[in-house]
Amino acid sequence: MMRRTSRFVLAAIAAAAVLLPLVAAAQPRAVALFNGKDLSGWSHFLVDPKVPAADVWSVRDGVLVCKGEPLGYLSTETEYTSFTLVVEWRWAPGTAARLGRAPNSGVLLRVNGEPKPKGVPRAYEAQLQAGNAGDLYGFWGMPLEGDAARRREAKGHELLGDMVGFAKMEAAERPEGEWNTYEITLDGPSLAVVVNGKKVNEATAASVMPGRIALQSEGGEIHFRRVELRRIGGQGADPAAAILAKHKAADEEYLKAAMSPFTAVAVQYFQPGQTIRLGVGLAGAAFGPDAEGVDVVDLTLQDGAFFVAPVAGAPAVVKTSGKGDVTGLPGAPVTARTKLQRGDVLRLGRHYVETISSPGNGNARVFDPGSPARNAFTGLKWFPPDPALQVKARFVANPSPSAVTITTSRGLQREYYRVGVFEFNVDGKPLRLTALSTVAAPKAGEELFVAFRDATTGKATYDVGRYLFIPFAGADAAYVLDFNAATNPLCNYSPHYNCPIPLRENLLPVAIRAGEMKYPAHH
Repeated sequence: MMRRTSRFVLAAIAAAAVLLPLVAAAQPRAVALFNGKDLSGWSHFLVDPKVPAADVWSVRDGVLVCKGEPLGYLSTETEYTSFTLVVEWRWAPGTAARLGRAPNSGVLLRVNGEPKPKGVPRAYEAQLQAGNAGDLYGFWGMPLEGDAARRREAKGHELLGDMVGFAKMEAAERPEGEWNTYEITLDGPSLAVVVNGKKVNEATAASVMPGRIALQSEGGEIHFRRVELRRIGGQGADPAAAILAKHKAADEEYLKAAMSPFTAVAVQYFQPGQTIRLGVGLAGAAFGPDAEGVDVVDLTLQDGAFFVAPVAGAPAVVKTSGKGDVTGLPGAPVTARTKLQRGDVLRLGRHYVETISSPGNGNARVFDPGSPARNAFTGLKWFPPDPALQVKARFVANPSPSAVTITTSRGLQREYYRVGVFEFNVDGKPLRLTALSTVAAPKAGEELFVAFRDATTGKATYDVGRYLFIPFAGADAAYVLDFNAATNPLCNYSPHYNCPIPLRENLLPVAIRAGEMKYPAHH
């Protein structure tokens, strides 16, 4: 089954806060965050509240000077999600010698939540410590993924919480006393840094949310002069155009995908220990004891995994990245009983078979890239963009997440946990939506599942309801629910899917005229 943030395994077109880059849009102008005169537009936090901000930060001859003590940061009053940030900095001459160690600071990105008592907030960091400029970190559970060989992590750190980071690929900073230039691009979940014109690091899977930008006071006198930001996507430009671009990207992904609801032609549900035969040929695909075809295999769900045994034809194993695409063609031949690994897809002639196992059950779904539904697909149906339905939300965590059994469109059952509630307002009316997770304690970056109904359900939108998938960023993080990214359950497009039905408590008494509308092909 395909995914919808990558697009299909139970997911959304994009995380709630994502604004994709504009297509054919005018380049947003750069904005100077530091005006060279004073600290207008900035606020501060210091671990010692008795110390005046003026004792730590000052402006001299157009340069922002930070003394480096006590620990804290200077942060923008405005929040930003996706942007390119240019920062010029230097260490004051003689700083390392005075300290007897490498001076330290950092540029903090997507700062969110309340200040931490010991001074390092929930945020991403582009490191400025002398000798380590270009290192990237996520603090207090902010997720990042990258090159495993350069990965660093810590759990329960006193200052940083659960921390993950990636060391720079190479050094590019200049000696103490000389000016350096940072170019930091944080675009949705992707983070890349350039030091003095050389790309030195990159990471992915960042939580997408609005947050402040901050400059750290962390040890040693550091100077800043140019602090300039250029927004990416619809922020400050045309948010409606950004929403349209996101919808277009979703349509194009379905058009390209070899495995999607529009290419699904059969599905079979398995119980542990069950073996079922599958046959495919020119006439299509069929499961059952008498299944025949050019390619025939036996599929078995055993010990939480699927095994395939060849019966006839030339079955092969290929790979999928999870975006509905298939790689590694023509594949590795299956000549004996074989265990299918994560990411494996079975190729039977022109058909592909994806298997999904979960505790207590599993399923095998067959896809035909030449299916009539795919050939007829021209795009999903969307409401007009409505930036007003990109709403800020407060997440109230459930201190003791309770298990809940959700009924599906096929009358089956799925187990989730009520991990919390999103509180928000639409047209001045306070609303709540329960967030579910497959685990009681989701980690940062894992998706929360919000299935809802509203006053459009069964009319302009699909009868079952619609879904949002929101990356978890912690209980005190800032969230945006983008209802323009609300998507239909995959069972709206195809009878070969099984979709959870929203909880009764997630019926909104308002019309959410944003996001996806009912698709007419299958109901």
